[in-house]
Formats: sequence, structure tokens, C-alpha cells
Amino acid sequence: MTVKKSISLSDESVDILKSRKTYRNKKTAEVVFSTSINQIIENYEKIVKESTPRLNASEWHMLVNVYKNTFTQKAKLPINIATDMMAHKGKINMECIAKSDVRFANLINKVNLFNQVEQLSVLDRICCYISKKS
Repeated sequence: MTVKKSISLSDESVDILKSRKTYRNKKTAEVVFSTSINQIIENYEKIVKESTPRLNASEWHMLVNVYKNTFTQKAKLPINIATDMMAHKGKINMECIAKSDVRFANLINKVNLFNQVEQLSVLDRICCYISKKS
């Protein structure tokens, strides 16, 4: 099923889409916005799902609590979940965090090893979870 929507695209988004010409007929390559947008979304979802690090329920719960009141749809790059977690606790010293919550400190150390795609994946999953709760 397809849904026809009217959307506004930024100049940057249009440039990105224009770089992905699609062959609507076999003769001419042209920009087919809906095809390009659908392909990008499908690829994004596949990459995010495949890149989501394994976290247990308790770890997901801690991460959702970090972002639930401050989450925005647009991630600021570079993503640094470990820094966001420390800011959430109001502390910049890992020793202080470890004294008050060892599991939280361990999770900070764990997410600090995640690359940008893994961190984006975590934030995307949190966004989906928060959106379902709203």
C-alpha cells in the first residue's frame, strides 16, 4: 500500500535526492523523488536494525530514562551517548557515578565503545520506543 503525502524538503535533501537518479524508463535517468526517498528510508532502517548493539532490558531502560524528557528527532552529530548519560546524572567524574550507580557507570563504559552508526541506531530505537509511548 502506498500513501501519497506532500512533504517539504530542505535544499540539502533535494541535492541528496538529485544525486540518486533512477531509471523510470530504460532510456533516461531522472530524479524520481518518491523512489529515492523510499530507498533511502528502507536502507536506513536495515542499517539501523543490523547495527543495533545488544543491550539487556535494564540497559535499554537506563538509556530511555536518559532521553525520555529531552529527546529530539534530530540527532546532533557527532553522537556521544556516554556524555549524555553523564550529563543526565549531573556529574562529569566517572568515579562519582560509579560510587552512586555501578550499573549506570558500566553502561557508560559500554556505550563509549560504540561507533557512530551503533549510537545512531540506539537513538533511533529509543525514538521509536518513545514515539509508541506517546
